[in-house]
Amino acid sequence: MKTQQLLIIISTLFILNGCSKDYSPSKKATGESMYQTACVQCHKKDEKGMIFTFDSEKANVGYISERVKTGSLMMPKFPNINDEQLSQLSDYVLKNSAVK
Repeated sequence: MKTQQLLIIISTLFILNGCSKDYSPSKKATGESMYQTACVQCHKKDEKGMIFTFDSEKANVGYISERVKTGSLMMPKFPNINDEQLSQLSDYVLKNSAVK
């Protein structure tokens, strides 16, 4: 059991280290370029080209934007992405995700 817990902790640190909360997109960044720079390390597309599969109530730009802005248990927050860029990134993620 302790080995499993240690593995989880190490994996978590590795994942969090790969995502940079200090990421600041350029003014010309697109949703896709922000995703490729800041997100793809942890959120790779599946074999169908989808990033996520969202429940229908979470499949919206507002939910995705809030998740990126505030972070979650495993994901750091990204405070340096302004509202317009956040909308572009969220729109890209939504367009490249499935809804169940």
